[in-house]
Amino acid sequence: MLGVAPGSVKITLDGDRDTHDALRVHRDGRGTFDEILGRLREVADACPELRIAIGGNLRAGAAASCDRLVDRLLRAGLGGRVDVVQFKPVIDVDAGGCPSACGAESEELERASARAVERGLARRAVDGVDAVSPCALHWQTSFTIDPAGRLYRCLTVAGRPEMSLGTVDGAAPMRDDPLTSGEPWRACGDDCPFVPVCLGGCLGGKYVQLGRTGERGCDRAALERRFSAEIARRYLEEFHPGAAVGAAPAVPEVSEAAA
Repeated sequence: MLGVAPGSVKITLDGDRDTHDALRVHRDGRGTFDEILGRLREVADACPELRIAIGGNLRAGAAASCDRLVDRLLRAGLGGRVDVVQFKPVIDVDAGGCPSACGAESEELERASARAVERGLARRAVDGVDAVSPCALHWQTSFTIDPAGRLYRCLTVAGRPEMSLGTVDGAAPMRDDPLTSGEPWRACGDDCPFVPVCLGGCLGGKYVQLGRTGERGCDRAALERRFSAEIARRYLEEFHPGAAVGAAPAVPEVSEAAA
């Protein structure tokens, strides 16, 4: 079926071979990096009209692994063939951290995504305000399945039977997601402009931390920093191309005659 119709596909590579193969393995322990990359090259060659997205999930401090991945993909001849790239952080919720689309870990990986574009691998990176959106647990078509066949909306609580919605065999009707029951983000109030995109933040992470539902993973301060930086970046791109964010653009003088 290769090459019969346009479309899009997303490939997950969690950094370079060593980083990726430390976690993404076959049942017998063999790494999957080389196999995924080989298939990706085959598909890219056979379907030039196909839109390819590359995603990666990495722990803090792994930006260098992203750069090495870009090196490898460029050597594989995939430069300019990738439509979009996005590296995202993996945070240890059990250690007291709460996943955030806005924290320092995310900002580090956003810069790595931007470098992939600058170096000619991808056409664009998902960053800035465009990277902030409601969590997949709010999507009606998104599920995580644990080894026992239980269904969850949120990956963070997968494996905790009390949070499951039902099972893949459909033995019983699926129940509503306990994380979103009662819409806890309504407690944020009407004064927060970020609720439409964060919907209370990481609800699953707060459950793992506190052992109860209805809590919100608010990250308003980080969201405000991100949106402020994005406004400045887009302003400079439109009105002062080439200017760096953080540098005050020159204000053109206006003569009395022109005024």
